[in-house]
Amino acid sequence: MKIFQIICFQFLVLLFLISCTENNNPVKTNEETEFNNNLEIITNELEYHLDDNFGKNYSCSISGTLLNSTQDTFYSNLGDAFNSNFDQENLTIAYQTDGYFEYKLIDKTWKNIEQFRLIEGSKIIRLLPGVEYKISASAIVDTNKLGEHRIRINYYKNYLSANIDTLRDTSNVFSIMR
Repeated sequence: MKIFQIICFQFLVLLFLISCTENNNPVKTNEETEFNNNLEIITNELEYHLDDNFGKNYSCSISGTLLNSTQDTFYSNLGDAFNSNFDQENLTIAYQTDGYFEYKLIDKTWKNIEQFRLIEGSKIIRLLPGVEYKISASAIVDTNKLGEHRIRINYYKNYLSANIDTLRDTSNVFSIMR
């Protein structure tokens, strides 16, 4: 019975850590030195165009690759919960994951923009050393948010201490045009 209680407690702690996101407290960075440079995140294009029209808002989808260029295994909430594997080739940057679609403000800081939601949810996956992953991200972009964008990914050395040892890396800067 004691083991069951410990497992339940660890599960509740993990759920709490997963639910803590930066949606209400976005990271605004000025200095590139705030990033760890363990992940190489490269978009397939340097310029993207708006897709579907949602009234005055549009969607924009980007794709690219993520490479763990270290000898360390990291963890991140970028997996598709419909896929039960701990190791996944295709990673999704969406609402309430560890991936953020950001745009550059006039004062040269970065702000999160609204992202699409995963119907089935997300899950923590491993980012193995030397492995390249495919990434995809979609966001709602209004015409006031055209210009320079990037993808930011948070990841962890140990997924049980997720909000304690947060590491961050960003993609190359890309443009979104009309």
